[in-house]
Amino acid sequence: MLSTKISSSIFLILFSVLYFSTVSIASKIYFTSKKSVVTLALNNYTGKNASYSIKSHENEFISSKTIDVNENLREEIDFSAFEEGEYLLEVNLEGMKINKKVRLSSRKKVSVISNNYSNANKSFTLNVKRGKLNIKTTQVLSDNFTLEFYNLDEDLLYTNTFLARYNSMSSMDLSTLGNSRVIMNIIFGETTYQEYLFNY
Repeated sequence: MLSTKISSSIFLILFSVLYFSTVSIASKIYFTSKKSVVTLALNNYTGKNASYSIKSHENEFISSKTIDVNENLREEIDFSAFEEGEYLLEVNLEGMKINKKVRLSSRKKVSVISNNYSNANKSFTLNVKRGKLNIKTTQVLSDNFTLEFYNLDEDLLYTNTFLARYNSMSSMDLSTLGNSRVIMNIIFGETTYQEYLFNY
């Protein structure tokens, strides 16, 4: 009887170790902005490449950086040394390009005017500007993706899944969410890209 219990316990431990070792941990990539800093955070990031560049609103190159990637990272992109005006921030992650138009005020406070996401082969593009969301997919898109909006209490306001291998165009007025401060999640497979949209 005792040997049976011990054997059962060993089997349970081995099963647990094997099971949890095969469970994949989702990656989360998110942006926040505060004062003069835009912060890029990577949680459980499995990509090998990450970089960003900053350009003037006239597309003139200012600076760039290749990020020393590790699984969990916080990269602070500081605009405080720049003059008042608008700038283009381009972030390149493995399989995704994120373009942000940023405005720096005279008080050195940064605000994001627009966000544009596109994957490597441009089979998917998502753009948020002036309270409007536009999404385009093509037949080349290999995987479904899900779009979610939450309020700051993390109550779900809206969700929609876009199917792979379809040509589609859709738009949405974000004011219909009833909140001026929302969290946007773009979910591709095991990776979530998250944006905090304030006064969009």
